[in-house]
Amino acid sequence: MIVGIIYGVLLGVIAWYIPNPNENRVSVFRFLILCLGGTFVLFVSQALKWGPVGALGCICLPFVAAIRWKKEGINPVEGALTFVWMVIEPFLFGLIGSEIRIEYLKPNIVGLGLTTLLFNVAARMLAAFVSAFSAGLTLKEQIFVTIAGLPKATVQAAVGPVALSLARKQQLGAEAEEFGITILTTAVLSILVAAPLGATSLALLAPRLLEKDANSSDQEKQKPSNTDDDKLQSITNETENRNKIQSTEKE
Repeated sequence: MIVGIIYGVLLGVIAWYIPNPNENRVSVFRFLILCLGGTFVLFVSQALKWGPVGALGCICLPFVAAIRWKKEGINPVEGALTFVWMVIEPFLFGLIGSEIRIEYLKPNIVGLGLTTLLFNVAARMLAAFVSAFSAGLTLKEQIFVTIAGLPKATVQAAVGPVALSLARKQQLGAEAEEFGITILTTAVLSILVAAPLGATSLALLAPRLLEKDANSSDQEKQKPSNTDDDKLQSITNETENRNKIQSTEKE
């Protein structure tokens, strides 16, 4: 595990300086560093049977690189990764859906999973509220941030099948496979319950909990008027120039 963290930190720091931020295609090189660097450590860890080393390297690499990149302002790499994620996301959730079977949904496992999910969501929302409390937000904004921490399903979709896959691949026995099925079922329950509930709550409560800044709305109202004034001024100038030309031709 330490090897993965060290790899991610070192490559992330290197990505601060290489390539040069002033290069024309810096976003392309940075995108390749993230993709190829993560893919490399993932395949090497699987070949050497180092377990979670590859996953930790993939997580630490972009985290460390973003510490410096975000200080440069607009980051084009974010747009490229957003597009890639839009393509990969359906495959991720589709694959975890193919792993789950109806016979896995035993009453005791479902009950235990829902209970674990309840405590997990409560702890997550409490942590989100405490974090937002010190950010200078209003009470309504704090409540919105707390609810925003509810629909988190990406990590569950990525990590949920890992335990079951390792148990089968390394032939750890029926007990280890049973534990993997329990973890997978809990992850699926988290996706099915928390994600739709959180997304629906955000859509319904956002207009009630969030208010638009008055200053920004005033600026938006002023922008069209300024544009109209500029157009009027340009038309006036053109008219004056035409009058001057016509008077000159008459003379």
